[in-house]
Amino acid sequence: MDMDDTDDEMEVDPEHVRIMVAELLGSEMAKYQAALNAHIDECVTSTVKTETPTMQQFLASNLDECFSKCKADLDALPSKLDAQIVAAVTPKIDEVRRELNTRCDSLKMDIMAVDTRVDLQDKLLREMQEQIKQLQSALAVANSTTPAPRPAAGSDTFTRDTDETIIQVFAGKLVAKSAVHDVLAPWVEESGVTSEQWELTATDPLSKFFTIQLKGAVGLAARRVQKLLASLRVGNTWREFNVEAHAWGQARLHLSQDKNAKQIKTEVIDRKLRSKFVELYGASQRVFFDRDRGWLSLRWDALCKLECLPGREPTRVLWNPGTISKYSVPKDRLVDAVKDIIEPGRGPEWCL
Repeated sequence: MDMDDTDDEMEVDPEHVRIMVAELLGSEMAKYQAALNAHIDECVTSTVKTETPTMQQFLASNLDECFSKCKADLDALPSKLDAQIVAAVTPKIDEVRRELNTRCDSLKMDIMAVDTRVDLQDKLLREMQEQIKQLQSALAVANSTTPAPRPAAGSDTFTRDTDETIIQVFAGKLVAKSAVHDVLAPWVEESGVTSEQWELTATDPLSKFFTIQLKGAVGLAARRVQKLLASLRVGNTWREFNVEAHAWGQARLHLSQDKNAKQIKTEVIDRKLRSKFVELYGASQRVFFDRDRGWLSLRWDALCKLECLPGREPTRVLWNPGTISKYSVPKDRLVDAVKDIIEPGRGPEWCL
């Protein structure tokens, strides 16, 4: 054999060597891993077999102890809860009890006050019933009382006392008394005055002047007169009464409280004076008349006072210098303008 050929055969491939080493290591590692796993299994199995009875005994003893403790806690829980509930609720119960007692006391006081008021109302009711009986008796007596005699209609007494128990009715035309009664009766009864409490009087069956006489005592009849006069106005309108005057057509009835001749003359002159004042100074001037005093007022300040005399005697006008100065009223011009009103002509003097 040639020497050169031997050297070629002995030459080693590194890659081949690496592969062989890897295969050898893999085989040994597999054996080692298998041996290790077997040893671990053996150790675990031996440990479990050895410790299992001990663990079971330990767990069993602990479970019994835990169960006993839990049972004891459960048995003690209701009493603890009761104690806690009592501790939490007792103050509230006491507070509610105190409030309830307070309200009960207040309610008792209210009931006592109501009882007192009821007793007082019963007493007042009894007193009112007694007073009503007395008033009914007095009213029956008053209704049965005849008013005092009054001056005859058409009396020439200039300053006679007025009758507060009558209402004067003026027709302007001759009308029948029965027709006037039929027209006025519904209004009188509507105002709360019964047919037994009034009557219509006149001097003749056909007349222009009539009188509504309210029956009863003077005070009672006077109040009924005021009640009837107040019912003449309905809202912003006045009631109108019209009566058939036969051949003269319709006649309107004029109603007013009783007035003497002086009052009538004073009111007539007052209307003329106010009309003349407005004519001279304009409607913006507020002029009023006080019937009770006979005063003519300018913006609520007394301007003048009328003193009427009987018949065609001139009317005296008394002036208030304070109002004349305050409003710069030209007195002389006003006097000249109303001279024909306050000093009517006496007419011609007749002789043979």
